[in-house]
Amino acid sequence: MRPIVAGLALVVMATTALGADQRILGSQLVVKNPSTADKRSFVGKAKEQTSPNAIVGNPAIDVATLTVRAEGDNPSAQTFLLLQGTAISGKPFWSGSATSGFMRGKR
Repeated sequence: MRPIVAGLALVVMATTALGADQRILGSQLVVKNPSTADKRSFVGKAKEQTSPNAIVGNPAIDVATLTVRAEGDNPSAQTFLLLQGTAISGKPFWSGSATSGFMRGKR
Protein backbone atom coordinates (compact mmCIF):
# COMPACT_ATOMS: atom_id res chain seq x y z
CA MET A 1 0.00 0.00 0.00
CA ARG A 2 1.38 3.41 -0.94
CA PRO A 3 1.44 6.20 1.62
CA ILE A 4 -1.08 8.97 1.10
CA VAL A 5 0.26 12.46 0.60
CA ALA A 6 -2.32 15.00 1.59
CA GLY A 7 -2.57 18.67 0.93
CA LEU A 8 -5.09 21.05 2.37
CA ALA A 9 -5.86 24.37 0.74
CA LEU A 10 -7.90 27.03 2.45
CA VAL A 11 -9.44 29.70 0.27
CA VAL A 12 -11.11 32.61 2.00
CA MET A 13 -13.58 34.82 0.12
CA ALA A 14 -14.27 38.34 1.36
CA THR A 15 -17.02 40.69 0.21
CA THR A 16 -14.66 43.64 -0.30
CA ALA A 17 -11.82 41.65 -1.90
CA LEU A 18 -11.62 38.25 -3.48
CA GLY A 19 -9.80 35.55 -1.58
CA ALA A 20 -6.60 33.89 -2.65
CA ASP A 21 -5.54 30.25 -2.80
CA GLN A 22 -3.36 29.43 0.21
CA ARG A 23 -1.78 25.98 0.07
CA ILE A 24 -0.84 24.33 3.35
CA LEU A 25 0.81 20.92 3.37
CA GLY A 26 -1.12 18.63 5.67
CA SER A 27 0.68 16.71 8.38
CA GLN A 28 -2.04 14.11 8.85
CA LEU A 29 -5.06 12.85 6.91
CA VAL A 30 -7.27 10.08 8.29
CA VAL A 31 -10.01 8.76 6.00
CA LYS A 32 -12.63 6.35 7.30
CA ASN A 33 -14.88 4.32 5.02
CA PRO A 34 -16.87 2.05 7.38
CA SER A 35 -19.60 0.94 4.96
CA THR A 36 -21.68 3.29 2.83
CA ALA A 37 -20.80 6.66 1.29
CA ASP A 38 -22.96 8.61 3.78
CA LYS A 39 -20.84 7.25 6.67
CA ARG A 40 -17.45 8.25 5.22
CA SER A 41 -15.46 10.84 7.13
CA PHE A 42 -12.03 12.40 7.27
CA VAL A 43 -9.94 14.36 9.72
CA GLY A 44 -7.03 16.49 8.57
CA LYS A 45 -4.32 18.43 10.36
CA ALA A 46 -2.32 21.27 8.85
CA LYS A 47 -0.47 24.21 10.35
CA GLU A 48 2.04 26.46 8.72
CA GLN A 49 4.40 28.03 11.27
CA THR A 50 5.96 30.63 8.97
CA SER A 51 4.50 31.61 5.64
CA PRO A 52 4.93 34.38 3.09
CA ASN A 53 1.18 34.13 2.42
CA ALA A 54 -1.16 36.71 3.90
CA ILE A 55 -4.65 35.80 5.10
CA VAL A 56 -7.18 37.39 2.76
CA GLY A 57 -10.71 37.96 4.03
CA ASN A 58 -12.50 36.82 7.16
CA PRO A 59 -14.25 33.43 7.10
CA ALA A 60 -16.25 34.39 10.22
CA ILE A 61 -18.01 37.03 8.10
CA ASP A 62 -17.88 35.52 4.64
CA VAL A 63 -17.29 32.00 3.38
CA ALA A 64 -14.22 29.77 2.99
CA THR A 65 -13.61 26.64 0.95
CA LEU A 66 -11.41 23.72 1.88
CA THR A 67 -10.00 21.48 -0.83
CA VAL A 68 -8.68 18.12 0.31
CA ARG A 69 -6.44 16.18 -2.07
CA ALA A 70 -5.14 12.66 -1.60
CA GLU A 71 -2.59 11.17 -3.96
CA GLY A 72 -1.70 7.51 -4.25
CA ASP A 73 -3.19 4.53 -6.09
CA ASN A 74 -6.55 6.32 -6.47
CA PRO A 75 -5.89 10.08 -6.34
CA SER A 76 -8.89 12.28 -5.64
CA ALA A 77 -9.90 15.76 -4.52
CA GLN A 78 -13.02 17.26 -2.99
CA THR A 79 -13.93 20.84 -2.07
CA PHE A 80 -16.08 21.73 0.94
CA LEU A 81 -17.85 25.02 1.72
CA LEU A 82 -17.06 26.22 5.25
CA LEU A 83 -19.87 28.64 6.00
CA GLN A 84 -19.95 31.28 8.71
CA GLY A 85 -22.52 31.14 11.51
CA THR A 86 -23.07 29.65 14.92
CA ALA A 87 -23.67 26.14 16.22
CA ILE A 88 -26.81 25.10 18.12
CA SER A 89 -24.82 25.72 21.32
CA GLY A 90 -24.47 29.40 20.33
CA LYS A 91 -20.70 29.20 19.74
CA PRO A 92 -19.49 30.60 16.40
CA PHE A 93 -18.01 28.11 13.94
CA TRP A 94 -14.95 30.35 13.36
CA SER A 95 -12.58 31.97 15.83
CA GLY A 96 -9.33 33.92 15.43
CA SER A 97 -8.11 36.90 13.46
CA ALA A 98 -6.09 37.74 10.35
CA THR A 99 -3.06 38.24 12.61
CA SER A 100 -3.19 34.96 14.54
CA GLY A 101 -5.03 32.86 11.95
CA PHE A 102 -8.51 31.35 11.93
CA MET A 103 -9.77 28.08 13.38
CA ARG A 104 -13.05 26.34 12.61
CA GLY A 105 -14.62 24.28 15.39
CA LYS A 106 -16.73 21.17 15.05
CA ARG A 107 -20.42 21.51 14.32
